[in-house]
Amino acid sequence: MLTSVAFASQTQQASSPDLLIVSYSLKDGSSVVSLTYPAVVPHKQAMRDVLSLEQATNETFRDIKVTDDFAPIRGSKHHPLTRMTSVEFISLQSLSNSDHAFAVASLIDAFKSYPKLAFTYFEAPSFHFRGLRNYEDEYVTVRFIRRGNTFTYNVAVRNAHFKRINLPAYSPDPSTIRVSVTKPQSSLASGLKWSLMGLGAIVTCLLIYRITLKYF
Repeated sequence: MLTSVAFASQTQQASSPDLLIVSYSLKDGSSVVSLTYPAVVPHKQAMRDVLSLEQATNETFRDIKVTDDFAPIRGSKHHPLTRMTSVEFISLQSLSNSDHAFAVASLIDAFKSYPKLAFTYFEAPSFHFRGLRNYEDEYVTVRFIRRGNTFTYNVAVRNAHFKRINLPAYSPDPSTIRVSVTKPQSSLASGLKWSLMGLGAIVTCLLIYRITLKYF
């Protein structure tokens, strides 16, 4: 499982994401993708989520594998194990695009039933990112974090009553942004202070190790 240990480190935090999506780009333009839940979910539910992503991205994934794994809860006195479900598959088209941005809108469309989402992409050094950063509207709040060639979006779905989310592909030029007064954020939106601070080192090691063994 690509992300179980990283997710387990957050299970004691009320603000941990309901679904964690990790994408690692390969040299041939495809990606190894993992969906990880903070607990065990029915495999039928996991496969429905994969189908939703296929429909949102207009793609058919291959080598789909659903597993239930154990991972230690970090910080616990006796380091008990927590069990969680993960789905791993290959995306031939990659979840990034030729414009050096990510398919954030498609992921939100596919997983809008989950109030809190986290998307993390591992890209090659040659990837010149020009995509969406922070964003907010009546439906979602998006917060962006970059560490080197690792890109993370934390997303709060505030109102899931949309068919397709309308997100800008790129962040606007700061000089064009108008200052406006906004309503106070809901507790869910303010909860976006959560982030995957512990994701980097743990997931990078697990992910790269697994992919290196399998694909190189």
